[in-house]
Parts: sequence; C-alpha cells; structure tokens
Amino acid sequence: MKSRTLTFISAITLFAALAIPVRLAAQHTRYKLVDIGTFGGPASYVNPAPLMGSPDQVNSSGTTVGGALTSIAITSSSNNAIVCGGIEGLLPLVNHAFQWQNGVLTDLGSLAGPNNCSVAIAINTSGEISGRSENGVIDSVLGLNAVHAVVWKNGQILDLGTLGGSVSSALGMNEHGQVAGFALNAIPDPVSIYDFLLFGSANGTQTRAFLWTDGVMQDLGTLGGPDAQSNFVNDQGQVAGFSYTDSTPNPSTGIPTLHPFLWQNGTMTDLGSLGGTLPGPEPGGAQQLRSGRGFIDAGWRSGLPPVSLDQSWTNARLRDPGRRQRRSKSDQRCRGGCRCLRFARKSRIPCIPVEEWRAG
Repeated sequence: MKSRTLTFISAITLFAALAIPVRLAAQHTRYKLVDIGTFGGPASYVNPAPLMGSPDQVNSSGTTVGGALTSIAITSSSNNAIVCGGIEGLLPLVNHAFQWQNGVLTDLGSLAGPNNCSVAIAINTSGEISGRSENGVIDSVLGLNAVHAVVWKNGQILDLGTLGGSVSSALGMNEHGQVAGFALNAIPDPVSIYDFLLFGSANGTQTRAFLWTDGVMQDLGTLGGPDAQSNFVNDQGQVAGFSYTDSTPNPSTGIPTLHPFLWQNGTMTDLGSLGGTLPGPEPGGAQQLRSGRGFIDAGWRSGLPPVSLDQSWTNARLRDPGRRQRRSKSDQRCRGGCRCLRFARKSRIPCIPVEEWRAG
C-alpha cells in the first residue's frame, strides 16, 4: 500500500512538472515579422526619435507611419538631410510618407506632388498623423527645398506653416492633435539649430520651439538664447525639448550651451545639466512625459547624459557609461570633428560625414 501511495505521489509530481512548461509555452507571446513594402524603391522605415522622429509611430490600433522610397530620383535641391533619401539620407531617391494599416500601405503624398519628399513622424489614436514635407519652394539660405511641418487628417495634408522663416518640422504629437516641433523665424542667427548645426551655414535664422494647437503655431520661447526645439508633447500639453541658454559659442563645441527644458502653462523650465554644455532630451523620457509622471524619471536615459558632454561633439555616438561598445568605422572617420547628419552627434546612430554624403 505504501509503495502504491509513493508511486501515486511521484506520478502526480511528474505530471505537475511536465505541465509547467506547457503553461509557460501557452503564455509565451508570438510575433510575426511583416514586410511593410515600399513605393517602388529599395527601403521603407520609421524615423527613430533621435533622428528627428518620435516614439509614437504605431498607435493602439496597430496603424504604423513612416517613410518609404519611391523609384523617383532626387534632384540637386532635394533636402536629404531631414526628409529625402531614406532613413540616413544617403539613397538618391524620393521618399513619401506612408500609413500602413491591416496590410495596406498608403502613400500620404507631399505638399508639392510626387517629386517632393515627405515623411510621417507620429500618429495618435484618432489616426491624425504629423510629419514634414518639402513644399516645392527653394530655401534661399541653403539652396535646398524648404520643408514644412504637416498634419495628415481625413486623407488631407495640412501645411502648419512657420514662424516667419522658410522651414518647420513636426516631431511629437499627442492624443488631442497638438503638435510639437521647430520652426524658423526671420531673425538672422549665425548659430541657428537648423541652418548651422545641420548644414554649417552661419547665414540662417532663428530656430524656435513650437506647439501647434487647432491651427495656431505658438512660439514657446527659449531659455535665454536665440534658439530652441520641442521634441515631445504629452496629453496634458507639457512639452519637452532643448534650448540655447545664451548666444555665445563654447570653445569646445562651437555652439552656445544647450539645456533640456520642460514647458507647461506658458512657462519654460530649465532642467539644467551636471556641468556639461550639450545635454538634451531623447526618447527614453518620452514615455514618462506622456504619462504625466514628469520628464526625468529613468536616469540619464530620459535625456542625453547630463554630464560634461563637450567631447561628444566629435564622437560618432554617445555611449551608455555602463556598457562597453566598440567604435564603428564611421566613429573613427568622425573623430576629427567632421559634421554629421540629422543630429547624429546626439544620437546612438553612427554618424556619416557630410563630405561622404555629398559625394554619394
């Protein structure tokens, strides 16, 4: 009897042990990799937040937005730095903003027809989409196509305009359809975030952070310098971005000191740094901002590392201090301080020297 009891207990124990992997397997989430496709070109993509993108490129319904290459060749005036040529701006093809939903890829078009580039940056639950598009007008400062912030709604594209200059771009968007981004005004500025940081031109105009609400673009001001850019807006209308604190270039970076900011209820608050001159917000803090829990919540991942970052100006990528990473070939090419595309200095994406981009 005792032997049969032990056998029965052993059998129950074995059955329970065998059942555990079955239950765990049943709880395992399975994913399917889907090729979204293109508009005739070799690639499609969503813009990472560090590359003038946002963390909101898929909404709760699974609708995805981004950019897809066409088979149309770019021209000498195409704006590869922020909108044309694919995710790195290196391919000689026009890309268009796309919306992908339930297996259907839709071309959202541009402000100026099929030969002009566009890219979608963010989508909310209502299906409103923000992004940027070439508008068919040449920017007199750079000789490239001007780009404007846009919103796609109900199948129509809306030009959000600028603050008096030639260029704007939408970056963040909330559930109420408010849009955060940057726009140029008409005031000359030799250290313009757009003209100088991206293109090296000292002949540009001020870059200003904006919040667009129901057809009105509001200049959010700065932290004391001439320029600012807003990256994210949450459902409470709080905006995060970065701003110059003065107009005097630092010897180590060649630009004025940048600090991250939090804007709410008409007031821009300086979030400061830990001694560096080049901190600023990145997507790690976007979820905390959007949920209303504040901007800095997860250590330095809620922004660029707020330490002495002047040396990052010549590094191709910033590194997590707790992680060892090898330098890539592009890192080594940029050690001499070459100018890089799309805020690559402040992202973890390897930068590409402008000289190579122009040659390509």
